[in-house]
Amino acid sequence: MQELEQKGWLSEERYITHYLHTKSQKYGLLKIKQDLVLKTGKTDLIDTILAQNPVDEYETAHKLWQKKFGFAPVTKKDLAQQIRFLQNKGFSFAIIKQLITSSSEINDDN
Repeated sequence: MQELEQKGWLSEERYITHYLHTKSQKYGLLKIKQDLVLKTGKTDLIDTILAQNPVDEYETAHKLWQKKFGFAPVTKKDLAQQIRFLQNKGFSFAIIKQLITSSSEINDDN
């Protein structure tokens, strides 16, 4: 293993970067970071790579929300369902609140 790492054929940094780019299209940073910590245990390295590779969580959350629902919540049940969906995908409540609020404002304008 050490020989592979020395030759650059095995790199946790490359693995973390690839995992981030692959999963950031379907999941929020909370879930991605949790998965990476469980897989590698390198919290400092993960934080460094996340800082070097910013991800637009709002855009990702909006695409997923639009694909799954496409409408602002009308009832409390709709609201709870949409929040739960986005939380399970690993998005922070701040992102979810921003998304739900902006979608509600757009529907109010129509």
